[in-house]
Amino acid sequence: MPLTTKGASIHTNSWVRNPKKIFVGANRPLFPEGTYRHTNDVKSAYALTALGLLFPLSAQADVFQVNPGNYRDRLPNLQPGDELVLASGDYQRGLPIDNLNGTAGAPIIIRGPADKSARIYGRSCCNTISIVNSSYVTIQNLTLDQNGQFVDGVKAEGHSNYAHHIVLEDIVMFNFAAEQQVVGVSTKCPAWDWEIRRIEIRDVGTGMYLGNA
Repeated sequence: MPLTTKGASIHTNSWVRNPKKIFVGANRPLFPEGTYRHTNDVKSAYALTALGLLFPLSAQADVFQVNPGNYRDRLPNLQPGDELVLASGDYQRGLPIDNLNGTAGAPIIIRGPADKSARIYGRSCCNTISIVNSSYVTIQNLTLDQNGQFVDGVKAEGHSNYAHHIVLEDIVMFNFAAEQQVVGVSTKCPAWDWEIRRIEIRDVGTGMYLGNA
């Protein structure tokens, strides 16, 4: 029988996301589109500079569309409020969530298509979604095919200092190694304020092990 969470949550928070500019490329834009124009007027240039000193610009959150070939290049550089959108396909290099920290008002979101057709495969070296020193991260709409490997599906690693305000929702994971010590969702470091919703875990030794006994 699969282990399924149906709308249950360990802790409930809510937030409102601000509109974002969809951006695909290597560099983050300095200004939002349409907020400035070129000028040869020296007085105008000084005025713009002074305005920037009085009202510092905040970093702009963006939506990054990625695929199996480039997602690992973008992943470690995500900033608060950013969204990483995985296209349908087979992802063979895991999903390391390492030193990614959003905020309460601007969580980092990593998501696949609504049909969960972004499939992440287990590897013998690493837990499939490995979380280290990260907070305010939401992971949605993924399929984890553990590929029969002796690794966990989602794990807050034991060498991590913390993993808090993590949201897991609408994830299917299956095809684990046939061993009781293999876990679907596991926390082995100080962890708090996790929300787990609509997770289906099949063919696994232990569905969820939250804590480090």
